[in-house]
Formats: sequence, structure tokens, C-alpha cells
Amino acid sequence: MKKKVLLSLFIFILTSASNAQNSEKEGVVINGVRWASRNVGIVGVFVDNPEDTGNYYSWDDAVNACPKGWRLPTEMEYQSLILSSLTPSGMNWTTQNGIRGLQCGNDNNTIFLPVTGNIEIDSSPFELNGYYWVGDNDEMYYANYIFFTYDSGWNPTGWSPKSTRMGVRCVTETSSAINAINNDNITFQSNTDGIIIETKIQTPVSVYNIFGQKVYQSVVNGKVEIHLKKGVYILNVNNKSEKVIIKDGMR
Repeated sequence: MKKKVLLSLFIFILTSASNAQNSEKEGVVINGVRWASRNVGIVGVFVDNPEDTGNYYSWDDAVNACPKGWRLPTEMEYQSLILSSLTPSGMNWTTQNGIRGLQCGNDNNTIFLPVTGNIEIDSSPFELNGYYWVGDNDEMYYANYIFFTYDSGWNPTGWSPKSTRMGVRCVTETSSAINAINNDNITFQSNTDGIIIETKIQTPVSVYNIFGQKVYQSVVNGKVEIHLKKGVYILNVNNKSEKVIIKDGMR
């Protein structure tokens, strides 16, 4: 009886430690989305190191691979993340403990996204490119993924048979950081046609599309409405950046 109690206590401690590792200590907020800092290894558990590839999952398994409270990112969330890796000279490629990948994020909020390759049926991983499943766009036999490569940049979206096995990175819900820019002197909101910004003082404002191209730049003093097409944008105000999603956009 005593041995059973000790064993149960030991399992409880391990479970509690695992839950803590996969929840409280995880997550970096980038453009309003909380990203896990590591890929998924076995189902429900993050790998030990940011450069570890983790396990490979078919799409049907990937949607259930994230730890409790986490999920696969949407297409727009991935686009926003990849956009944060852009520099004036291109994508922010780096190596970590000998593994090549992208450094994504801004300021002190960054994560490392390692190359993963993918595994077709009965084949080995091709670990020169990054392939990650997307959670919000699938059909009966195919699903969406993001792809990036050192040689040719990145593909915002791609389609692959659901049986293909790829890496998994997770996100979790967080309070929107869209109001982080808002203060006594600056407020903004998005609508179906774009962004409305109102300032009390002269404020430099820039807007970038998902490819890193600057689509708007001005010094705003007062109220201005920026008309944008449907898509994901990064709004930069006084060197603070936030993700903005335009669901309809101008015609």
C-alpha cells in the first residue's frame, strides 16, 4: 500500500512538472499571438530545445498534437510570424547549435523556427527546408501548410496530402495586444476597409503587408483612415508593432 502511494505521488509530481513545462513557462507574444518557443515532440509535450525538430505528424494527428491549451496556428498567424522575421536584407536566417532556421519576432520577443523537412509515405525527412502544418484550412484529402527555404524565401501557403508528415509549432490564446499601441495620445481600430488612427501629437506611422512591403507611411497628427485590401498587416507606430487583420478590405 505504501509503495502504491509513493508511486502515485511520483506520477503526480511528474505530471505537474510536465504541465508546468507545457503551459506557464512556454510562450512568447509576437504581434499579439502567443507562440510556443519549441516544437512538439511526442503528443502533448514540447521538445527540450528550440532547435529540436520534434516529431513528424500527418495533418489529422497534428491537430491533436499540441499540449492542452495549445493549438495549431492559423494561416494568418503564421503569415504574421514569418513577416516578423523579415529584415532589410531578407529573411532573418540564423543557426542555433548547428541547426539552421528563422529567427522570428521583434525586440526581445523572439522564437527560433528550425528547418524540419517533411516526410512523405515511406521516405526520410528532407531537412533543408521548413514545413509546418496550418490548422484552419483543409479539404477532404489535402491541408494547408507553410514552407520556407534558405534558397528561395518562403511560401505563405501550400497544399499537401494529409498523409504527409510535418513539424508542429503551437499557439495559445492570449489577450489581444492590439491595444498595446493605444495610449492617451494615440488610438486606433481596424474595420472592414482598413485602419482608423487618431493622434494628438505628430506620430510616425507605417503599415507593412505580409511580404514585408511598406504600403503606407506618413506622420499623422489628427485622424486618418488607411484603406487596405483584405489580409494581414503589421502596423508600426512609434516603433511599436501590432498585427492587424482586415477581413473584407477595399474593393
